[in-house]
Amino acid sequence: MDIVPRLIVNSIDATIAAAEAGVGLANLLSYQSAPRIANGQLVEVLADHAPSPMPVSLLYDPGRAAMPAVRVFIEAMREQGRQGAWS
Repeated sequence: MDIVPRLIVNSIDATIAAAEAGVGLANLLSYQSAPRIANGQLVEVLADHAPSPMPVSLLYDPGRAAMPAVRVFIEAMREQGRQGAWS
């Protein structure tokens, strides 16, 4: 069975807005959908068919790690990982 999408977008914000508007299903990462599922804006479907978690690596140039923006990004990604965003 071929599935023909009704809407194709190139941003996560547009994907979420379309799902909230009832356009159809959206394929979201857990950290993108969890707050909206928790407050009832979205409902998870096909949970039994979710893919297995995959490992995530964050690689960066050690020389750039001293830059404030890079440090903030690295810490934000570590925090997301601690909260289970990658599972």
